Amino acid sequence: MHLVSCLFLPISCSKYATVVFMANCKFETGKKRLNYLTFHDFHICAEQMIDSWTAGAEGELHTAANVDTDVDRLFLQELKEVRGVIESDIDTQRILACQYLQQRISTHPFNVLDVHFKQLNKSLLKMSESLVHKTELKDFFSDLEEKFMEPCRQWEYGAEEMAHFVNAMLESAKQLEQLTRRRRVLLTYDKYLRTVLLCVRQFASVPKR
Repeated sequence: MHLVSCLFLPISCSKYATVVFMANCKFETGKKRLNYLTFHDFHICAEQMIDSWTAGAEGELHTAANVDTDVDRLFLQELKEVRGVIESDIDTQRILACQYLQQRISTHPFNVLDVHFKQLNKSLLKMSESLVHKTELKDFFSDLEEKFMEPCRQWEYGAEEMAHFVNAMLESAKQLEQLTRRRRVLLTYDKYLRTVLLCVRQFASVPKR
């Protein structure tokens, strides 16, 4: 779609803007494990990334004219620090997270939630640390599917349970002393996980073919 042709179609302009953003970041969307998703699903996720991961203004209508087509490098550098800070007090986080999960997921005992949380948390922390590299950033959707969505489906978690795991990561992190001392890094982690949460909900809402 040519930019001029969407000047009178705000919704189409928004989609055009996410195409520009995704193309610039070279996001990989054609892998086999992502075949069940459509452009609409990636568009929803990319909009959230533009709002949270770029230096552009949050809440504005996204058009190709005003969208920031690059993920903020400062955001990525700060995100790289998160893993080290959290892992310095990882046992406390696991206890807090599993207490959170136990109140919301009754289908699995505490020790099973602990094992699942440990695996998922480690995967998302490793992903956050590696996004500073463009080769890893482009595989964000594929990695999220492989390292979070697929294990959750194997454990028979639905969309709400998956969301609980992401929220458990965020809420437990907010209670870690080492992280609360570094408010900017905590805010960066919050932006990362809120985007992950939206993508998880969107991916989980689509039946796998």
